[in-house]
Parts: sequence; C-alpha cells; structure tokens
Amino acid sequence: MLARAFKEDPVFVSAVPDLSQRIERTKYIFQTAVCLGLRYGEVRAIPPNLEGVAVWIPYEHFKETSWGNILCAFKSRIWKMGLKYSRAFQPLLEFNNKKHYQFALGKHWYLQTLGVNPQYQGKGYGSMLVQTMLEFIDKDPLPVYLEIFTERNVKFYSKFGFEVLEQATIPGTDVLEYFLLREIK
Repeated sequence: MLARAFKEDPVFVSAVPDLSQRIERTKYIFQTAVCLGLRYGEVRAIPPNLEGVAVWIPYEHFKETSWGNILCAFKSRIWKMGLKYSRAFQPLLEFNNKKHYQFALGKHWYLQTLGVNPQYQGKGYGSMLVQTMLEFIDKDPLPVYLEIFTERNVKFYSKFGFEVLEQATIPGTDVLEYFLLREIK
C-alpha cells in the first residue's frame, strides 16, 4: 500500500523512473520502515482496508537503530530491491540524516512515513493519522520532525503547526526536499 501511495512522489520517481519497477522495488523500503516503527516507535493504520499508515519513531531510537536497521532490512528482504536502486537512494539517505541532525537536536518524534492508499486520498485519512498521533504526543510534549518532497504536502502539514525550516535540492538529483518541524504545543 505504501509503495502505491508514494508512486508519484518526486524522490521515488527520480530513483526508480519506471512505474512498474518503482512499486515493486520501493515496497522493500516501506517494509523496513514499518518494521522499525513496530520495533521502536508507533505504527498507526486505518482499518478495515488499510486506507493509510503512519510510522513514528522517537528520537532516542532513531539514533540507535543500527542493529534494528539490519534486522528489519533482513526481515523485509531489502536486498531484493537491487543494488542499482539501493544506490539511487543513497544520496537521499545521507542528505536526510545530515539535515535531521541539523534541525532536530533534542528529544523529538520523527514522522518517518505517512501514506494513504491512492483510492482513499483526499478523504481525511492522512489528517486522522496525523491528528491522533499529535494528540498522543502532546500529552508528553515533544517537537515533531519530518521531511517531504511536494509543496502540496507542505500545505497539508502546516495545518498541524509544522513549519518549513529549509528547502533544498537533494545532491545529485533535481528533487526539492522540505524539512519541517512542529514545535512543542
């Protein structure tokens, strides 16, 4: 479902230009992300048809997941993505890690992935996933950090108090990325 939700996302289009290959190859990235969320943070989903999924990781686990990353990559069979496509995502991963440590210094939550099944987009499911988790976070307030790749998503997240810290082009690509933070409420 997440691979379909992100099928037109600029970073995935850049890394895997062919649509049929994009969905097939990127599903391993999302399987790894969900595994990490289940292992270290929160995975929220909307039943009954898996309309949407959000993966949230608290800062203390974001920094200390090396063995968890290996385990989740193994469980998701990430090697099936292929070396060519794994290399295509490497500049993004390095750039995102650098920016993450630049912009989100203390304890915080990281919204690692939020996707809504294309047939359910525009019906409020993404808002529901964000709002319910922010209500949970606000009980023990921490900032929330995320990265996105479209102006449309900037507008979506601004409704929840996220502000753009910077926009920059991912090195080696023509993909514009936005880095957002929601301060403590």
